[in-house]
Amino acid sequence: MRYLASVVIVLFVVIVTALGQATTSRLDGTVKDPTGAAIPGATVTLTNIETGTTITTTTSELGVYVFPQVPAGYYRVTAQAPGFKKMVVDNVKVDVGIPTTVNFTLEVGELTEVVEVTASEGQALINTVNAELNTVVTRRQILDLPLNGRNPLQLAGLQAGVTTNTTVREASINGLRGSYTNVTQDGINIQDNLVRTDSLFGITAPSVDDTAEFSITTANAGENSGIGAVQVRLVTPSGGNEYHGSVFWFHRNTALNANSFFNNAAGEPREVLIRNQFGGRIGGPIFKDKLFFFTWYEGTREAATASRIRTVLTDQARRGIFRYRDESTGELQQVNLFELAGVNADPVISELIALTPLPNDFGIGDGLNTAGFRFNSGASSDDNLWGFRVDYEMRQDHHFEAIFRQFHSNFPNDVFNDIGEKFPGLPGGGQKSLRQLGSFAWRATWTPTMTNELRFGFQRAPVDFFNAEKFENGYKLAFPITTNPIQNFSPQGRTTPVYELIDNATWLVGNHNIRFGGHVRWVSSDLFNEFGIIPTYALGFGGGSQNPLSQSQFPGRISSTDFERASDIMALLGGFLETASQTFNVTTRTSGFVPGAREQRVFKQRFLSFYGGDTWRLRPNFTLNFGLRWEWHTVPTVADGLGVLPVGGVEGVLDPNGFIDFAGEGTGRSFFNNDLDNFAPNISLAWDPFGDGRTSIRAGYAISYVVDSDFTSVRNALLANGGLSQDVTITVSGRVSEGLPPIPTPEFRMPLFAAEQIKLDPTSGMYTINPNLQIPYVQQWTLSIEREIFRDTSFEIRYVGNRGTQLFRAIDLNQMRLPPEYLDDVRLLQAELMKDRDGDGQPDNRIPLSRSFLQSLQVFSRLANLGRTLLANSTVQTLIANGEAGELVFFMMLNRNSVFATEGVRIPATIGPDFFYPNPNILFGDVLGNFSWSTYHALQAEIRRRLSQGLYFQANYTFGKALTNVGGNTQHNFDAFLDIFRPQLEKRRPSYDVTHTFNANFIYELPFGPGRRFLSGTKGFLGRMLEGWQINGLLNWRSGAPISIISGRGTFNRRGRSDTNTAILKGLTIQQLDKMTGDFRLPDGTPVLFDPRLIDFTIDENGRAVIRGANPEFFQHPGLAEVGTLGLTAVSGPGFFNMDFSLLKRTTLRESVNLEFRAEFFNIFNHTNWAVGFFQDAFGNVSENISSPNFGRIVDTYDPRIIQFAFRVNF
Repeated sequence: MRYLASVVIVLFVVIVTALGQATTSRLDGTVKDPTGAAIPGATVTLTNIETGTTITTTTSELGVYVFPQVPAGYYRVTAQAPGFKKMVVDNVKVDVGIPTTVNFTLEVGELTEVVEVTASEGQALINTVNAELNTVVTRRQILDLPLNGRNPLQLAGLQAGVTTNTTVREASINGLRGSYTNVTQDGINIQDNLVRTDSLFGITAPSVDDTAEFSITTANAGENSGIGAVQVRLVTPSGGNEYHGSVFWFHRNTALNANSFFNNAAGEPREVLIRNQFGGRIGGPIFKDKLFFFTWYEGTREAATASRIRTVLTDQARRGIFRYRDESTGELQQVNLFELAGVNADPVISELIALTPLPNDFGIGDGLNTAGFRFNSGASSDDNLWGFRVDYEMRQDHHFEAIFRQFHSNFPNDVFNDIGEKFPGLPGGGQKSLRQLGSFAWRATWTPTMTNELRFGFQRAPVDFFNAEKFENGYKLAFPITTNPIQNFSPQGRTTPVYELIDNATWLVGNHNIRFGGHVRWVSSDLFNEFGIIPTYALGFGGGSQNPLSQSQFPGRISSTDFERASDIMALLGGFLETASQTFNVTTRTSGFVPGAREQRVFKQRFLSFYGGDTWRLRPNFTLNFGLRWEWHTVPTVADGLGVLPVGGVEGVLDPNGFIDFAGEGTGRSFFNNDLDNFAPNISLAWDPFGDGRTSIRAGYAISYVVDSDFTSVRNALLANGGLSQDVTITVSGRVSEGLPPIPTPEFRMPLFAAEQIKLDPTSGMYTINPNLQIPYVQQWTLSIEREIFRDTSFEIRYVGNRGTQLFRAIDLNQMRLPPEYLDDVRLLQAELMKDRDGDGQPDNRIPLSRSFLQSLQVFSRLANLGRTLLANSTVQTLIANGEAGELVFFMMLNRNSVFATEGVRIPATIGPDFFYPNPNILFGDVLGNFSWSTYHALQAEIRRRLSQGLYFQANYTFGKALTNVGGNTQHNFDAFLDIFRPQLEKRRPSYDVTHTFNANFIYELPFGPGRRFLSGTKGFLGRMLEGWQINGLLNWRSGAPISIISGRGTFNRRGRSDTNTAILKGLTIQQLDKMTGDFRLPDGTPVLFDPRLIDFTIDENGRAVIRGANPEFFQHPGLAEVGTLGLTAVSGPGFFNMDFSLLKRTTLRESVNLEFRAEFFNIFNHTNWAVGFFQDAFGNVSENISSPNFGRIVDTYDPRIIQFAFRVNF
């Protein structure tokens, strides 16, 4: 029976478990005699100082001992052997996930004699065990360093290889996408598992007082570390045999803070920020030596504002007075648009415009007709965080723990997701959430050589994004050119619960530390979205409403950009309707489209992993680590079969007879095939060449499989196919005040043929997933040398490299064609537009529409009515003038029913969309596949001093470069090629690539007062005043993030595929251009990214600089059917510098109680750091468009100086 029980236990450990996130670490070392010879069979005892728990082991033939699964904390380590004195090393610190080494050299003598040493003398400073790049952020750092927001993960952003260009939560680690990081708390994943782009975001809101410490492994994580390429492990403190705790209050106040650069420039007051964070923690015994508890609470009450800027009409423009500069002379001209168009203002629109204030910031817009309104928008919030931990030592060899935490957040005006109020006092949107985490573990020592930890946990974080605007009139309006005062945000929400079962086992056999185990993770995501279910009416021309303006009505020479601007303002003021759109959803596979029903889906996925590995101490100074992990990421599915994909896989997308049908749970169609050959080896070595524990040479190689936004990538494909969610857009005419036409409910059909759908929606297409989609993985390799250069101080230099392989990227296979005869026609039409028929020295900007001329065209003559209606359109003429052959094809596809009409027209078309597209029955043919890659190479150097003699510091420098063919992080991984036949055009630095980064943090106990170096004998009141002073600081400096200078014109492909169509550089080298990029000012003080010589601007009558775009002397657009030659991410923006500082004073109230006061200064020097990039795409790429009136303009900054005071009572 005992034998059967043993077999069951072993099978349970091996079969049920999976690759897990351990919350423990290992402590090992050697026991030698005075000659350096190993002492086999020596007894080594490990005692937890807080709880009194002890574990005992013996040394191997090489004198090596190992404690394989040790919880983080402080320990006493004792070694003894017959004929030698007992040796005790006290206060040894074990960090989560990082090996700790304590070596003993026993003195000859009686066993009753005891030699005691401190941890700094006995605990090794250097990692001589493996090649993992680990750093531990200690409890002292978390408690004492100035942390903006009291978020301990901010300190992860200060580690070597970590780069950011926005916030720490969006960091990249060693050039990898943010979704490749695995963040756990007490072994359970705490990330947002739907939107996974934030690498250092804990959805359960870890805070200072509930975090004992955390470790970050940036490369070569062991086979037992967890899913992902980077591991971040947070641990909750535990109670001990003594009661310890703290109560605190942190306060911020507007009066203490500096104003932002742009608020100062606009004469706006400081953003309101009144924050009170209060709470406490306490831990101790319930039953001494047996049952312990730790609990905490933290409340945050914040009354704040955030600076926001909107685009509004100037006073003259509201009255229909349009101003512009003559393109030939530069003289200021003005016209009355109402008089030119022969219409009056629409009363409905007038009421809405009246809700918008006049501009106060002329840094955006054209400065004549549109400008900015900058204001401080309310950003108040209420948060409550609480939790507890219970530890039970049933016996010395069985430990149980239970941890629960809950965070509730309410943010009624969410300005940071840009869903808050559009203008002061108007309704806006917010968010609220309730987030929970539970972790339960059983740690057992079955024999002196075998230990096991079994853990189960869950994470739930429902979040609801709501809108206080209820749209009781039943419709929305989409404004051109200016900000709509009505918040059009559509409510949405999600809950993505995670359940995990983890087991990690260790078996010591001689000089081998064998590890094995496994992990099962269940993830689902129940999400809803009300996007588009309320009809939206867009204002503009180009639909049913014809533009009443023409360029010939404007005095002088008006540029095409200014004419488009005038047309947009006319459409807005006049309330001219262009299109109407509404989204219809099904609720079941048989419900049909239900008006007003929101989209709701439940996605499901599981992760299963097994691993085995060994740490083999070949010699006392040489260790070899090797392991293998196997992972299975199941194919995501959607409940109730509410998903659709094209039939026929990738080939089905380009089939003109293609169709979509149900896929997902219960349909018999999987989204793609299972990928089962995911074996991830891991090998490393650590060598102490001198055998004294002061030098380590380490090298390693590892493969890690990663989660690459699986849910959102799949969901994006399903939604793009329509079928279950149909976007209906119709062309409408008339004006808002004349009444709004209804939008008909579409007929539901399944299967749905593309040829049928394109007749109803010219923007429709098909989006599939490669049936053989592979799980992405990262290869990592490192080589490092570390040396203890002084006592308690080490220096390390290392090379770090990695390659991301089979990374997700979705592309468009249905790329348009530009036949030579079509391009010949466009060139001819361009020449006609440039002719000066009236002899005034200016182009006529006119295309002859005579039958004879139209018949001379090779392609346009084959369109309906010889293309006459098309070529008479002002938008089409502008596209032709600009050489935008790709965008012109797109325009024709949007109007395909008329452009390619064969019935109901005088002269039917003789060509169809198949002349331009491989599959004429779809606009796009997207496929999600393994089309992306990344590389990273870096030199990293770091110096560390553990706390000793009142001083701790860490500093690191990284010189690195990342390359990829996708710009950065995004939820959906869709990034169409500019040209699928020239993928080399996509090569670039990702948005998070930063060449140079320097980080530092320090804690320094000032050396005066009782017990210190100076004035150590002071007592009484003076002693109290002098004691406990401490300064702390964080420093971050980095060079600029990459910037692309783009044309953005649809010269080769449509504009929607031309975000990577760069400009053409003239008269400068890239090196010269880079030197002219950074931090500059225009004559009126406007901050810009480029040397003013690169910007085309004028100074208006008020002395303000008005930007018209890039200087054409240096930049030009690519020509017809061409792409830009500058290259993506050719230059870097301005750098970033920030220092946070705190002054701390602890005053003893009685023996075990002290009062702590601190003053914290975030951005202490009030250094202005520019948040660059007027335009950022979904990947966070900063692009500067050479035609933009905001070319080079900087409109935002990071936080100015913020001061925070705090009081804490510790006991």
